[in-house]
Amino acid sequence: MKIQKSRILVTGGTGLVGKPFVESVVASGATVYCITRKRVQSKHPRLHYLQCDLLRVAEKATKIIHIVKRVNALVYLAANIPPLTQRKETLFEAKQTTLDPFVTTLEHLGTITESIVLASTIDVHGPRVPRSFTELQAIAPATPYAVAKYCCEEYLRYYSRVTGTPHTVVRFSQVFGENEQLVRVIPYIVNAFVHNQPFRLIGSGKDERRYLFAEDAATAVRLALFHPKNETYQVAGKEVSSINRIIATLEKIISKTLTVIRTDTSRPPLHIVPNTNKVKRALMFSPRYSLEQGLRKVMESIT
Repeated sequence: MKIQKSRILVTGGTGLVGKPFVESVVASGATVYCITRKRVQSKHPRLHYLQCDLLRVAEKATKIIHIVKRVNALVYLAANIPPLTQRKETLFEAKQTTLDPFVTTLEHLGTITESIVLASTIDVHGPRVPRSFTELQAIAPATPYAVAKYCCEEYLRYYSRVTGTPHTVVRFSQVFGENEQLVRVIPYIVNAFVHNQPFRLIGSGKDERRYLFAEDAATAVRLALFHPKNETYQVAGKEVSSINRIIATLEKIISKTLTVIRTDTSRPPLHIVPNTNKVKRALMFSPRYSLEQGLRKVMESIT
């Protein structure tokens, strides 16, 4: 599939990964249709926003199909990740906010696309994983959100087998980026810096991840458009980093010390470090941004 002159239908196109993805493919000549919950005004002749809650796609499918007609790819980037400070999401809430919208979209709009790309999460493997685990690692989701995301993957695989529509699943490591809502740990740390507040850290801060900058995640999705071969890829950042390193890096960037209130420091750290050899080999994907480069862009967007 060539980006130039292609037609792409996107959900989550105004989100953390969706926004840079849409900007990238439109700049390369694609015509993009974004399904958004809120009304958005387009400033580009090849970018069209279609206002529709994904839970109500069934009601508006005829109208959407009339406008879009047929596309080369359906890219599903919509995500509803519960904030860290919010009460824990129940399994049935995750079904309603994550699984149901995807299945409804697949049912009513899957017939108008030549291929499908689904954004998922490495959390489908759970927190107890060996270092440098691959896509073949056992599935053991430990949160309702991860359970729902894996169910989305399985629905897509079955749909692909039955209809012959090729698909690609990209499982993101911990994504961070500019203007991010208070959902994951990095925006909470940034918020503490910006508002001169202490940051409450549960554990030693030694937990290791491969934090992925949003623009790199968008690049991986773009590359996946060219390889709709019914494969699943893990996508992660350049380097292995801990929460302590994130804090130290931001202190370096801002030239300010963060007050950290540590609790439950005896808790053993959990390392979730995926192997990304498959995506590097098959899609030629390599992250552009280091942790520090990504954090600098985050801070620049604030100041």
